[in-house]
Amino acid sequence: MLDSSLSSFSAKFMQPKSVKFYDNWVEKPIYATGGATREQLDLRGNTLNQGVYDQWGASEDPKDLAENWWGHVLDDPPTGCYDYNATYIPAVTYASVPGSGCRWDQSITGYFTKVLPALTEAPPMPSAGINGTGTYAGLVPEGQLYGPDGGSEFAVAPSGSVADPVNTATGALTHTETDLGMASLTGNLSVNRFYTSADIVEGPFGRGWSLGYD
Repeated sequence: MLDSSLSSFSAKFMQPKSVKFYDNWVEKPIYATGGATREQLDLRGNTLNQGVYDQWGASEDPKDLAENWWGHVLDDPPTGCYDYNATYIPAVTYASVPGSGCRWDQSITGYFTKVLPALTEAPPMPSAGINGTGTYAGLVPEGQLYGPDGGSEFAVAPSGSVADPVNTATGALTHTETDLGMASLTGNLSVNRFYTSADIVEGPFGRGWSLGYD
């Protein structure tokens, strides 16, 4: 479940490259840039209560937002007169259609991006616990389903920790070190190293270590 009280958006994806965003209940709009394809930004099985922010430019909008729930069953295709005072979720496109009978002939012509096929009812909330599941959870590699360092309450498969920092789901020892921290007027900058015994890759800091900017 995503809801940020400090922002107008629940989540922002800035020029995403390979993001899987499944089975979330999202209160505020999602913001995405770069005209992401499904391979770059894969959103499925989500309840998008306030939709996805329309960039008003087809080249910037996500290309494929099918298989999500928008709070109501979507018309296929959308029709009717366009109302400048209405909020459409998902956003629609419109054009002047002479003889349509609409005010200034402004008629709805389609959705701002691909949203069909859409879910026809709200998906169930992902179940909690180590065996928690979601509608699209099987599409994500198992190793990415567990919350880090003791887990995340809203992870698809939240996990706890025993004798911190041993992850009870994977048995992996995890550890975080902050090597540099700096405050500024525009935000904080930190350089962090992360360790997990489940990672057998030899990185620049040794086996199991990775840098937050890798």
